[in-house]
Amino acid sequence: MIKVKIEGVVLDLKSNLPIIVLRDDKQRVLPISVGLFEAQAIAFAMEGIKIPRPLTHDLAKSIIEKLGAKVMRVELTELKGNTYFAYIIMKPKDGEEIRIDSRPSDAIAIALRFQAQIFASEELLLLRETYKPIDESEVKSFREIIDKLPPDEFWKKLRDKK
Repeated sequence: MIKVKIEGVVLDLKSNLPIIVLRDDKQRVLPISVGLFEAQAIAFAMEGIKIPRPLTHDLAKSIIEKLGAKVMRVELTELKGNTYFAYIIMKPKDGEEIRIDSRPSDAIAIALRFQAQIFASEELLLLRETYKPIDESEVKSFREIIDKLPPDEFWKKLRDKK
């Protein structure tokens, strides 16, 4: 497993879906398409945004902590078809590590809340070496769209997507 860091959350202009961009120390990029709510949960954690009531991932963090467990790391393990697989590795109080099956987006959102490291399998990073990395102009374009979109329009677009 190779340690990766979150490079950012960007919008795929073709599909209008958010993409979490992960990068390793060799500059290999692993883009993972996620849902809008998951991207929001990840972006909130990255930006340190606190909201008055807990979102799902904040609730999960609270439950894990109240049970005396700790998130050790997240592992992105494989791609089957168009579906990525991930595990949240936790250590219960006075117990051995356990692996919890998870969607990558949820695992990443929880890892951020615990400041846990994220790892990807070598196979995933090698598989994605053939893809063109997201360039700065795409990041800039996404940020311009988000900056110009009023919050009520953002939520309207989310509702309309359903």
